[in-house]
Amino acid sequence: MLSFIDLPTRQGNPLLFISAERSATVNITIPLLQWNLTKTLEPGQSWKKTLPRELRYNAYFTATPSAVYIASTSPVSVYVYDGYRIKASGYMALPFHALSTSYIAVTHGRKNGENQAPVMLIIASMDQTNVNVYYKLPSGEGCGALQNGDTSNHVLDAYDVLGMTCSGDFTGTRIVSDKPIVVISGHQDDEVSVDRGMDTIQEMLIPEDYFSLSYVLIKHGSKGTINRIVSASNNTQIIFSNGSSFHLEAFDFLDIDTDHTGQQCISSNNPVLAVAFGKSANGKSVGDASMCVLTANNMFTTSVLVDYGLADILGVAEYMYVVTVVDRTDLGAGVVAPGVSREEIPGCQYDVLTRKVENWPLSYSDGTLQFGSYLYGTNEDMYNGFSFPLNMRFVVYCKVD
Repeated sequence: MLSFIDLPTRQGNPLLFISAERSATVNITIPLLQWNLTKTLEPGQSWKKTLPRELRYNAYFTATPSAVYIASTSPVSVYVYDGYRIKASGYMALPFHALSTSYIAVTHGRKNGENQAPVMLIIASMDQTNVNVYYKLPSGEGCGALQNGDTSNHVLDAYDVLGMTCSGDFTGTRIVSDKPIVVISGHQDDEVSVDRGMDTIQEMLIPEDYFSLSYVLIKHGSKGTINRIVSASNNTQIIFSNGSSFHLEAFDFLDIDTDHTGQQCISSNNPVLAVAFGKSANGKSVGDASMCVLTANNMFTTSVLVDYGLADILGVAEYMYVVTVVDRTDLGAGVVAPGVSREEIPGCQYDVLTRKVENWPLSYSDGTLQFGSYLYGTNEDMYNGFSFPLNMRFVVYCKVD
């Protein structure tokens, strides 16, 4: 289930990139447009579909039946890229079985002007879904008439999208439902770091079920990242590989600037969420702001496949990089491939590999080595920053009677 944050400029279109490692018949359903599209993909083939701008949500605090549903006969990866030239963003879509009923919003920054505000979208997957939103906001900020400590209640049907825009950063706002939902949050137009270029950022958030106890905080090349750690529980202790530690209560967050700390490993006594905000750039070297959910260390996979088509959608010419996190013991002490840099994080068991992507498709699988990977960079106009997690394992636990 997908939806799209409204951009401050009405350029470009939402773009879907659907990729199959095995043969798959894929269906795209959009009731609002009366679309029911089907395409059969062969192994390694992709479907790039442009959607109309009217699917971008802007009827804030009102439910509209504008969601997009994608179904497939075998597993596929789905990426969203939305925008063009000076304003754009994207996210990796979660599979339906990974959706759940409890989320914590992650946004960034304050409202900067008209159509330049922190935003959250909630998408219902089933009829008669009851949703409660528990607002957490800085003093003096609000989401319409709602303020810190307030609760709003909503009943949504399948394909409904309900969005809210706020005057301030509402990270820590909790969303609870009685049926699985999707939550997308971000900002229509914001800078990450001071006096930098502004861009749209958005991410499909993972539910609290998949918060975890350990992450590696990555850095996007020379511009760095602000890594936001969000707690779901009281008395949460965050321990860093450099020896520092921090305390968080439920729904509080902590920002870590990798320009100051370097890449870090973290562990916690209670599950947390980690999101990397790629810093905006002053010039055209690595683009504007981006937002990316980090893959927890227990959610690594053993394979990744990215077709060149994703780069083609982004209009990427040369500024694209892949960051891979891998256990040092599994990787061994050998020299990495030419063009790959390897950073060993002191006090941590993981190494970070970075390489500029020059050959497509990007594919790796030996069936044994577990790793987490991210794609980041800018488009060929060198204005739009973007970042995506490339692989994430969602384990489904079955109760045995």
